[in-house]
Amino acid sequence: MSHSVMLAEQGELNFSTAQRVRHLKAEEQDFEWYPSSEHIIDVVRRDLVESKFLESYNRESSLLDIGAGDDRDLIVTVEGFKDKTAFKIMAGMASHAELFEKISTIIKFQQKVAVGKRFAGQKVVITGFRDGALEKMIEAEGGEMQTSVSAKTTLVIAASISGSSGKLKKVHDLNNSGKASIKLMDLATFRKEYIEQQPLGVEF
Repeated sequence: MSHSVMLAEQGELNFSTAQRVRHLKAEEQDFEWYPSSEHIIDVVRRDLVESKFLESYNRESSLLDIGAGDDRDLIVTVEGFKDKTAFKIMAGMASHAELFEKISTIIKFQQKVAVGKRFAGQKVVITGFRDGALEKMIEAEGGEMQTSVSAKTTLVIAASISGSSGKLKKVHDLNNSGKASIKLMDLATFRKEYIEQQPLGVEF
């Protein structure tokens, strides 16, 4: 654990709870190594919702298309949003319509366009490390990055497959129960099999 993270946990850095959680993320620390708390869950949830909304821009069905009617069916097209959440969003959407319009003229969000098919259909999770370039490469080759392991996950890349993290435990539990068939690889093996032996069509 880095010195700055230890200070943050001890409250010796003047961080709010949200700043502290985001600091841990920036320091490439895995949350499963830390005690869960209501505050951490809330911050992560807020960040996830933010990212899902941002990703919805420039889709064929954009949240900006939501009108005055009941467009819950449009909201649930955003991954991770269900009917209950869509109902709450619709209840307050009208008051933010002007803000959405202004955002659309100021910020342009680019769609993720796959340039290859190496990971087409793959749902990938990385654990024990952070590597933005690796994530972009997987997405460019048709893969979908996930933040947590589920029965839909197809590949988990770990710093070490002998670790005892929550994500690795879930991989083993799902595989052993027959609920999933998740391929588990350490980072070194992944690089050797997918990058060194089979050069990808994107710069990495």
